[in-house]
Amino acid sequence: MTLKEQKQRISKIFETYDSQGIHRTGTDGDMKNAQWLAEEIKSLELEPVMDGFTINRIDIKEASLKIGERKIKGFPLFDSIINDNEVITGSLGWFNSNAILGSSLISKDQNLEKKRHHNRHRGLVIAKKSAFPGLFLINAYNFKKPFGPPVLQISNESWSWVEQMARENAEVTLIIRSIRTKVTVFNVMTHLEGKQSDLSPLIITTPRSG
Repeated sequence: MTLKEQKQRISKIFETYDSQGIHRTGTDGDMKNAQWLAEEIKSLELEPVMDGFTINRIDIKEASLKIGERKIKGFPLFDSIINDNEVITGSLGWFNSNAILGSSLISKDQNLEKKRHHNRHRGLVIAKKSAFPGLFLINAYNFKKPFGPPVLQISNESWSWVEQMARENAEVTLIIRSIRTKVTVFNVMTHLEGKQSDLSPLIITTPRSG
């Protein structure tokens, strides 16, 4: 395959993937991608295996921080959602202050998990530090065993204003409302025989959602 043909093939894969819509696990785009990948495996004369299992997909109805007349939209950390309707009103302060809601600028995902396990707040508001502006979502490492308090992730573009409100211990309201939808999702697998069958198997796994 020439370099030009390789570029064309890669471009076609990107275009196809993009045309499938949002690839979040358990959505229509995810199912389209699973079926497409299975057909791609068949085209290579291999046998695809669709391994299905059921999950409760969390659909967010509202996730925001309200301060006076201003409302900052965000996104909850999925493994912090225990109740589907969280509305917490109280003072906003720094992490581990005496405020009802703690706030923190996170540099590494692991730092957040430690903060969540050792805190005194009823809710947390966080932003991810980055050289780029925007909302950077943190992986829900404990999705199967969620624990509180509820965590709202906001864009780092809103952080300076939230930081100011934390200094003033302003009264805020944290809102996280969600519903759960039972859906069937699929892992798509195949097996390729190697030339040296006496060697240990090599297993390659990659998410389809990103």
